[in-house]
Amino acid sequence: MAYCMVITSFYDNGAKSEKGKFINGKENSRFYYYRLNGSTIGTDSFANGLRVDTSYYYSRIGICDQKGPYVNGVKHGVWTYRDTTLGRLRRYMIYEKGNMVRNLIK
Repeated sequence: MAYCMVITSFYDNGAKSEKGKFINGKENSRFYYYRLNGSTIGTDSFANGLRVDTSYYYSRIGICDQKGPYVNGVKHGVWTYRDTTLGRLRRYMIYEKGNMVRNLIK
């Protein structure tokens, strides 16, 4: 029988720090991570404890400054990184099964 537990963690000041769901002791949902002020740091998706799907990380001003896919728990595919002050792309990194194979700086 499977058991499910939704967790919400908090900073010492009571602000939410993360939220997600575990099934049978493993992460199994989209997890959300927060700053002390409540803004979103990023999100990761998990299946059976492994990162899957696209992860997103945000600057303090709310711009998505890092984005890329995970496959079976490792980076795989194109990751993009933005300059948060200018809002433009500053680099691409291409991963194959967790190994960086190309680093393209704009």
